Amino acid sequence: MMDTVEPIFVTKNGYGSMVMMSMEVYEKAFARQHAIDLINESIREFEKSGELTDGKSFIQEMKAKYGEK
Repeated sequence: MMDTVEPIFVTKNGYGSMVMMSMEVYEKAFARQHAIDLINESIREFEKSGELTDGKSFIQEMKAKYGEK
């Protein structure tokens, strides 16, 4: 088990070769990138269609689609 939350960078001949990190750090980084991707996709969709959905309607749609947890 890794005791550090910082990734470890492995180099070969002075160039980056690989990164090792704990599963916790990986999962947080993956979740953050996924959220960024979803936000960017939403911005692109808005720019394309110009349509907005208010927050309350959106939450109701998501609860209906995925169930309330």
